[in-house]
Amino acid sequence: MTIVEHLAELRTRLIYSFSAVLSISVLAYFFRTQILEVLARPLGGAYFLPREQIPELVEAMRRFLEQEGASHFSPAQIEALLTAFRRLLYMQSGLIFIHPAEAFFAYLKLAFFTGLLLSAPFILYQVWRYVMPALYSHERRYFRSAAAFGTGLFFAGVAFAFFVVLPLGIGFLVRMGGPELQAVFTIGNYISFSMIFLIAFGLVFELPVVIYVLVKLGVVSRRALAARRKYVFVLAFVLAAVITPSVDPFTQTVTAVPLLLLYELSIFLARFAERRRGLSEQQEGVMR
Repeated sequence: MTIVEHLAELRTRLIYSFSAVLSISVLAYFFRTQILEVLARPLGGAYFLPREQIPELVEAMRRFLEQEGASHFSPAQIEALLTAFRRLLYMQSGLIFIHPAEAFFAYLKLAFFTGLLLSAPFILYQVWRYVMPALYSHERRYFRSAAAFGTGLFFAGVAFAFFVVLPLGIGFLVRMGGPELQAVFTIGNYISFSMIFLIAFGLVFELPVVIYVLVKLGVVSRRALAARRKYVFVLAFVLAAVITPSVDPFTQTVTAVPLLLLYELSIFLARFAERRRGLSEQQEGVMR
């Protein structure tokens, strides 16, 4: 293929990928409230006040003020206090927005990130289709297997971040504010924080597949990977500082530690990759 043909093929794959992201994003926008409800679950008890408890709390406060505070407050003042109390409780039961257009653009952002997240396997397939003509037959088998396992690892990383790391991280960060500071999250900031966090973890979990393919192709060796552990340790924390949307040490640590564990898993898998590559080379030698 000529350079023009390569660029034309790249344009085709980019159009397919963009179309997939756009289609899923449009569909996700119609289910934006349900998606936001799911995305907000990692906040849990560390931030949310259960909404179903609010009416009961307001009525309990009303009875208290009418019985104990009738001599101090007029009926109009009691209603004003109850209105402020109700507003405060509902503010603590969900995300807020502080700009008239923030909710609208936040939902657009949520739809786009959802489309990007769910279309990741299709985008990976388009990458595979773009590089496939340049590969030999055995290299195509490696990349085909890597695409399948890579998809599973990507969503495994997203699930691990959503169910384990994100709730722990948010709980830690809220507690770091102490009793002097009140945590009130805006919808735009929370969507950006959580979605980038999930996608970053999905990409981090691709490390074993990438290294396995490189070892199978003979680009790197298991011995070279093992010799560079100390450099990877430093690089893991540098990458964690880049890919995480927060600058706090806890978030960077919980991102770097899985990266280090995945690197060790990659070294373990590299042993089998080298063994299989050696057997393939021996079989080719016998056939010759």
